[in-house]
Amino acid sequence: MCNKNDQIKTAVILAAGKGSRLYPFTKQKPKCLVDVCGKPILRQMIDCLTENSFEELIIVTGFLSEKIEEYVSNHDFDIRIKTVRNHQFATTNNIYSLWCAAPYIQSSFVLIESDLVIDQRILGEFKHPDRIALDIYRPEFHSGTTASVCDEGFVKQLHLENCKCPKTTHFKTVNISSFSQRSWNQLKQAIDDYVRSNETGVFYELAMQELLQQNRLKLKMVDFRETLWEEIDTVDDLKRAEKTFEHLELMNR
Repeated sequence: MCNKNDQIKTAVILAAGKGSRLYPFTKQKPKCLVDVCGKPILRQMIDCLTENSFEELIIVTGFLSEKIEEYVSNHDFDIRIKTVRNHQFATTNNIYSLWCAAPYIQSSFVLIESDLVIDQRILGEFKHPDRIALDIYRPEFHSGTTASVCDEGFVKQLHLENCKCPKTTHFKTVNISSFSQRSWNQLKQAIDDYVRSNETGVFYELAMQELLQQNRLKLKMVDFRETLWEEIDTVDDLKRAEKTFEHLELMNR
């Protein structure tokens, strides 16, 4: 068990994408500033972080960067916030956004994608390093990366979207992971290799997948099966999130 003084205090949010599947809501604002129950997705996550005593937040911006920078500068938050621009957001994927953040990551951290709305109580699990959020895979709602898990609760392998393995036996990644300094050093090296090879159009999960295959990364599952969460990629996702969270205190303004 981690000593309280060793718990993670830094978060990184990747918010560079255009959110084209959420159009027209993203016509004039980045996806993380779209409202769910009257509160921007980014504000909801910042509130989660402050409620769980995180002290530092790094946000990687891209599409309409100035909107996020303006939002952050116009509000007083109980967390230090730094924004970093991915100037190549239109031609790269999230592996490059994480690479852009790398010079500013000085300790263990939790990595979060910017389109998530969650019950804030679960985020405390990611004060501990080398964790990954997983839920039961539901094909009617979920797509993308899944994970297989051993009996002890550690991830055996990540399976990317084009994997031919039966997803019904896998867990869905919720796009929240925490990394110790050692794990981050391994992941950063793998990401550097992709960027040096000009392979910037892939997901950072590909680098994680390789490290897991090489037994150089060990991640313990944080079970989201009883946790309310939504990943908002489409208009239908947004409507579902509104219904899911409309009565919860965590969405109060």
